[in-house]
Amino acid sequence: MAFFLFLLVNAALFLRPAELIPEWQGVSLYEYLIIACFICALPDVLTHLTGRPLEAQPITLCVFGVLAAIMVAQLPSLNLGEAWRTGFFFFKVVVYYILLISVVNTPARVRFFISWVVWCGALLAVVTLLQYHEVITLSTFKTLTEHELDPITGELTTLGRLQGSGLFNDPNELGVMMAAVVPLALYLLCHSKNGLGILYSVPLGLFLWSIALTHSRGALLALVAGLGALMFTRFGMRRTALLAVCGLPVLLAVFAGRQTSMSAIEGTGQSRLQLWSDWLGEFRASPLFGKGVTIIEDAEKAKEDRTWQGLRHAAHNSYLHAFVELGVFGGFFFLGAFGIALWSVLRLDPRRTAIVDTDMRYLRPFVAGSLTAYAVGLLSLSLCYGVPTYLVLGLTVAFVRVTPHYPALPAARFDGRVAGRIALASVGFLAMTYMLVRLFVRWA
Repeated sequence: MAFFLFLLVNAALFLRPAELIPEWQGVSLYEYLIIACFICALPDVLTHLTGRPLEAQPITLCVFGVLAAIMVAQLPSLNLGEAWRTGFFFFKVVVYYILLISVVNTPARVRFFISWVVWCGALLAVVTLLQYHEVITLSTFKTLTEHELDPITGELTTLGRLQGSGLFNDPNELGVMMAAVVPLALYLLCHSKNGLGILYSVPLGLFLWSIALTHSRGALLALVAGLGALMFTRFGMRRTALLAVCGLPVLLAVFAGRQTSMSAIEGTGQSRLQLWSDWLGEFRASPLFGKGVTIIEDAEKAKEDRTWQGLRHAAHNSYLHAFVELGVFGGFFFLGAFGIALWSVLRLDPRRTAIVDTDMRYLRPFVAGSLTAYAVGLLSLSLCYGVPTYLVLGLTVAFVRVTPHYPALPAARFDGRVAGRIALASVGFLAMTYMLVRLFVRWA
């Protein structure tokens, strides 16, 4: 029952029935479902959390570290009310993550959950595409219209960008999520049994079509990175390089237009770097505990709130966003969660160990591709506290946990060595971001 309820939680997460059915507006279906799921899954949750010490669950420890940093970030200003509000908001996200890693606890459930996420994503794509092409009209789904100067003709053009609603009420966020599920759809297309794999060509096509209509450069970079990681993990460096030489020009031709015109010294590329420069300045002002978290629970209302827009902008880089709002410790844990997740998949290298379950062995490159796509997408988005971020992390944890391999590798632990590597990666990330900003902002 707990697993079934968790599937419904994810359906509500992607499709938001209250936004599709006007009569359901005001009904917090997602919250009711996740509470019911948590009650049913409580034995599994307790077993998972108490079965091993927390240091033997390094990604989960990092997620709890982010939660602690969110609350601590408000303490220097003694804003206890905001500490409670922001902490409770993220606590609900942590509950989702804990449910995922607790109930998706067998290889069969991992495969079914992936299939469920792919089809939920496909239904989301169908609704947004129908709205975009004016086949249906839903007040909660809107097309973002932008005006851009054509670099060739010099004419001002109007561009309609696909976006969803709720958590995906932004073309870039929708595009990056679609890019993250493309590798999962490819897995189901290539490795489904009973000859049903061909059915997954439908969601795959919908995802690629949606990415193209978002006109999101970050989504295209995420897609390219995800496919590159998939091929590297599956075929190795040489064959990946050959496939890239053949396939990358085709991919760039298909997505030609705004998504392939990238510049760091003008347009949105330069504005992103200017934002990074501003946020680095704020980090220097409060590096230890951060400036404190600002969480807007109603994204649509936030977009209409001119006062809020005038006060702040997102960093458009989740890792930098975490360092600035949560300080060095919060940024350390957020960056560490993705670093450990990627390492935990890559260490199941067939040259070191053999994955016993055939389906899990085939799945490994596709999980690596999905995780990499989302991690790269976070470089252009601020999604530190969103459920989709912890869906991707939780899926990685669930995959690694249920994947039997021989000879068994040493259990991953959050020890001094791992902490040192995350600290080094954190310093490297901040230094590289600073040098990138200094170089291109000054050049512009």
